[in-house]
Amino acid sequence: MKVNPYTQLLKRINQYSTIRNLRLHIYINVPVDQRCYNNSSADQVAAIWVEGNDDANIPHDRDIVAHGRDVRGKNDKMVSCRDYNCYRLQIRGSNTSITTEKHQSEIRSELYQGVVDSVTNGESCRSEVGQRVVLPASFIGGPRDMRRRYLDAIAFVHKFGKPDLFNTMTCNPDWKEIRENLFEGQLAHDRLDLVSRVFRAKLLDLKDRILKKSISGHVAAYDYVTEYQKRGLPHFHMLIIPQSNYKINFLERFDSYVVDELPDKDVFPRLFGLVSQHMMHGTYGTLNLKFPCMINGKCKNHYPRPFLEHHVQRSDGYPMYRRRNDGRSVEVRNFTLNSQWVVLYNPYLLYR
Repeated sequence: MKVNPYTQLLKRINQYSTIRNLRLHIYINVPVDQRCYNNSSADQVAAIWVEGNDDANIPHDRDIVAHGRDVRGKNDKMVSCRDYNCYRLQIRGSNTSITTEKHQSEIRSELYQGVVDSVTNGESCRSEVGQRVVLPASFIGGPRDMRRRYLDAIAFVHKFGKPDLFNTMTCNPDWKEIRENLFEGQLAHDRLDLVSRVFRAKLLDLKDRILKKSISGHVAAYDYVTEYQKRGLPHFHMLIIPQSNYKINFLERFDSYVVDELPDKDVFPRLFGLVSQHMMHGTYGTLNLKFPCMINGKCKNHYPRPFLEHHVQRSDGYPMYRRRNDGRSVEVRNFTLNSQWVVLYNPYLLYR
């Protein structure tokens, strides 16, 4: 690579804009033309020197073909290993089954053979049993992967500033996309594969609206994480750093992003139903001291929140959002709750 000057040109073959239409074919056993040894007049011409593959320096009997990766075209029936496995793992009809390995017992015996040998040799310390495995940074969820993601997030904040928006989306087992695809007698927790696929589709749609359609303004940087609740339902949190022109520098801008009150039931009946069903903190506080959020007789999430006529910026940087005492209330689990129990929400995203 350091001696042959043609290799430098060959490495840049993927930089040409017409690489998909190129096809380099080196033929074997062709008549020797002395003109091929002339000096090149353009840098688009490169050379590949093929040596023999044995001690006798016998030349290869196969031609060498270099082409773009997508030379097969759009009608190719081949799929990747990941797509094939995803297809096989999906639940479809009752007549569809998933094939298994015929020699699973032999494979498992090989897997645990090292442990059996260690026990046979009298090893009693767990650290001496087996072989240490260092996970690469590409292993999602591993220590090196988590450290890399943490450093990336810190770098975002260092360059673009602190995030202004925090979005949360939780999977709802009553989504029609889930209910309509359940088999008879099934519940959402019986089809975690379906739940995961529907949640991912909605997550991609939300990211598209935030990042490409800029429903919250143009984004300078973002970071998000997907987690799973104890019930097995996924949810995700996203931190957004808007561009400087869209940062929330004034209290008046809060109204363009979030609401912390019950909507008017007569004017927005659908929104009122969504807020009542999903965005009420619940029967906590002094209404029910047995709930998990209660610590020493107080709600750790500070509900019920106080009424406020205007947005207030606290000294620690966190805002206190407007909650007007307008007399609106809703019945939740036989309790009457007002706007003091409303969790912060965005009407547009809640409709989605």
